[in-house]
Amino acid sequence: MNGLTKFSNVPSTKWLHFNFVTSIYNLYTKNNTHPSGELPNPDHKSVFKSDEKKKNDDIYHMPGRLICHLNKHKESLLRNDHYDDVTKWAYYGLFSVVIHNWNSIHKREKLALINSIVKIIRSISSNGTEINFKGENLNNYRESLIIFLKFILLSDSNTLSKIKDKPFVSDDYITNWKYLHDFLNECVYDLNSFNGEGNGIFMELINEYNYAKDFSKLLSIIYWVKSLKIVDNQLESASKAVLSRFKSVYTEECDLRGIINISYYATKIDPKLLSDGFLSDCLFTRFSNNIYQLNVIDCYHLLYFLKTFIDSGLANKLNCLYLPMAFNILANIHVYINGGELDTQELEELSSSIFNGKVDLTNLFNEQVNDKKYYKLKVINDLLKEVSEHLGILEPFCIKVHNEVSNIIY
Repeated sequence: MNGLTKFSNVPSTKWLHFNFVTSIYNLYTKNNTHPSGELPNPDHKSVFKSDEKKKNDDIYHMPGRLICHLNKHKESLLRNDHYDDVTKWAYYGLFSVVIHNWNSIHKREKLALINSIVKIIRSISSNGTEINFKGENLNNYRESLIIFLKFILLSDSNTLSKIKDKPFVSDDYITNWKYLHDFLNECVYDLNSFNGEGNGIFMELINEYNYAKDFSKLLSIIYWVKSLKIVDNQLESASKAVLSRFKSVYTEECDLRGIINISYYATKIDPKLLSDGFLSDCLFTRFSNNIYQLNVIDCYHLLYFLKTFIDSGLANKLNCLYLPMAFNILANIHVYINGGELDTQELEELSSSIFNGKVDLTNLFNEQVNDKKYYKLKVINDLLKEVSEHLGILEPFCIKVHNEVSNIIY
């Protein structure tokens, strides 16, 4: 077990955190052929050549180690472990390492790191009183995460070069990290007024992806960044860029759950993103001739999309197009709530009417995953009530399912 693995797999204390950052700083910003006390020379990044085939490459795995350590460190701070001011500077040493090597990190690893940082910020921000209670260390940690996230979301290749080409000022770690703290904050301050058109490093990253699950993760990041008010500008253009890229690579073989999540987060970000009809066409086409087994989160996401679609006036004269999807949602919730005690005849009769003929309902009767998410059932029930009057021949069945859910949660 090397030092990085050791420090990333145990709960962080002050010195473990410091040693982890020092180790990763040495590994990724110094040429390992140099004496340990020597500053990086201008060619120190030449040793980091990206190699797609070498899965054990240190750079390739760097974000995974960071994610593990960042989560452990958050838990340590929430326990109110004792830290001193050195950790504040170490955060910036940590993130400067990522920026130094950004172009050598695999695209999946970049996305995983950004997504994990957003999740950590969410968990810290979810209870403001907890932040105040836990004190300055947790606030410093949160602010450093936000600074790094802003840098990645807003900067372009020129700004990235400023960090990569900046000489270090000392052979003392903490002095360098204080310097990087000041420099990163200055960059982000300047970026707050940045209005670049599609040439940012986040925009470039968007255009590297090809799979629905990656696009859903990108939109999830954008949604939470917007909700947490981390960044104000460029989110609209970033959202459109994600959907444009998804549209360019979309095929009927795309993962259905990925499409469901993309549609949900696009709806949450801005209902106007549905206006070109692309996402609704994707969903309605996939559900037009098939019955799928959906989990509770799938049903919630689809119901939220359907309600927004109806409320936005996009459903006018298109009622027949979304009824197969609505049947899929209702049938899955019905099966989920009732287990094996079903009126299969009712489902078969309804499906014949909706799909203009007999369809295979086998998927519905497969064993359901026992993952009852009651916190979602409440909001699902509210959505069922709101959409029921727009479902035509499905309205009575929708009301029945609504009543079944009510019996579970009340």
